[in-house]
Amino acid sequence: LGLEHYVKTMGVPQPEFFRRIVWSSEEPTADASAIPMHMLSEFARTHVTMVLSGDGGDELMGGYPTYLATLLGGYFQRLPRFITQGIIEPVVDSLPVVFGKTTLDYQLKLFMRGYDLPSEKRHYYWRSIFDDRQKGLLYRQSFKEKLNDFRAFDAVDLYFKQAQGTMLERLMEVDTRFYLANDILVKVDRSSMAYGLEVRNPFLDYNLVEFLAKVPPHLKFNWCMNGKMPLKRVMRNILPRKIINQKKKGFNAPINQWFRGPLNDFVHDVLSRENVNRIGVFDPDYVEALISDHERIKADNGYKIYGLLFFLLWDEMFMKNSLFEVDQNPVNVVLN
Repeated sequence: LGLEHYVKTMGVPQPEFFRRIVWSSEEPTADASAIPMHMLSEFARTHVTMVLSGDGGDELMGGYPTYLATLLGGYFQRLPRFITQGIIEPVVDSLPVVFGKTTLDYQLKLFMRGYDLPSEKRHYYWRSIFDDRQKGLLYRQSFKEKLNDFRAFDAVDLYFKQAQGTMLERLMEVDTRFYLANDILVKVDRSSMAYGLEVRNPFLDYNLVEFLAKVPPHLKFNWCMNGKMPLKRVMRNILPRKIINQKKKGFNAPINQWFRGPLNDFVHDVLSRENVNRIGVFDPDYVEALISDHERIKADNGYKIYGLLFFLLWDEMFMKNSLFEVDQNPVNVVLN
């Protein structure tokens, strides 16, 4: 395309880098892609003040692998139980844990734990860090009593009840209105603005959004090419075939490896029993078990550890740390 290209290899971030992410986020989130987003924003800002982003393309044109997984889950539900529970599930459970970038064993195990749910909950489940059963183990009894049977899915379900069309169309609409708006765009905006970098999203131009909303779902997604078919067709005479047909990679960081290796001391320091007890929300025994299973490669708990790590750092900075005075009105926060 005649662009001037820049490449930089990133190393393992220091603990202070994580604190910078929490500080700029201002609220507790568990999206680990904020790590590479911060790295990219800091690097890009050394060359430019404004960049273009492809955010919105997956939601508008069916590009997420979870769409395929949700549709496949419906077919798996029709299989006899002796096949799914007697053969497939034991085989998948026996797969060794491999730390990497959304590895096959991680995806298969996640799929088999969620395929039997209703379609809306399946889609939500595959986006979750802790499912309801795991939250029951994670939360202290005193905190669970305060929840009054609240379920996080209730917030997403409001959007599903308003969505119309085929299942794929409903999934894309909910992701656009909920996931994109409350996670992706917030993460990108706060990560980039931490370095004074402006990010613009061409795919979210309202004319394009309105046009794509009228495109039939079978022209956006099929079982062979998966999603983003309109984009692939437009670019097929511009980009090499290997680029257009390459597997979706996502935007992840190898936190599962870092938390067992160079950042292991940082994890134990932040998620110490003393710190976990201080906030009174999580069961310290369960938190220690998550870390232990991860260190012994019994399970890939990288995302869970990151979420807990982020939450405790956020609590330290915004709810506990002496940098802030919080008056009786929680909306008014005054910097010392």
